Amino acid sequence: MPDLRILTLDGVGKEYIDAYGITHEGVLRELVRLTDPDIMEDSCLLELDELHLLNFTHRADAALIHRLYTQLVTVKVLTLGPGARDNNVALRMGLLPAPYGLADIPLPGLRTLIDFDVPKDVLRHAVLERTSFAGPLEELYYRETGNKSNTSVTNDWQDRVEKYHRIDSLESYRYSDIVGRQWSELESLLL
Repeated sequence: MPDLRILTLDGVGKEYIDAYGITHEGVLRELVRLTDPDIMEDSCLLELDELHLLNFTHRADAALIHRLYTQLVTVKVLTLGPGARDNNVALRMGLLPAPYGLADIPLPGLRTLIDFDVPKDVLRHAVLERTSFAGPLEELYYRETGNKSNTSVTNDWQDRVEKYHRIDSLESYRYSDIVGRQWSELESLLL
């Protein structure tokens, strides 16, 4: 599996999960297994440059997400959404450092984050906390969810990335278009 460098997972509906017994958590557990150097031989260890999770609703335990992200040391690009709304906040919170000063850093090589449909305060928290231990992101693409005129969340986090792009609308929800960044941008800021 060393030749697999880009992985796109497009979440499936409840009907598929009921018919085949495969859950989103089961997929994440298998990814944890495939990226664990203590379990997999070097020749079979999954190393990714890009991970795209689309329509992927998951309310997982934070420890599972954190373990996956700390094992994905080569990932440079991460896409979260669209299609999951606020149901996968755990996938965003996994970007934060472990509590209690543990040394493991989630996605230490992450340079580009593409994030859809997450509340602004959650993204702000993730960007500010992550910058303190992993440095700034090179690029952040973001489409806001909910009340877009929410002024209660300050914009002090946008200058913590080198290039900030606010996504306006998607041209389509097909995974190839999202991974290919086919959308209109509301604004781009070079900071």
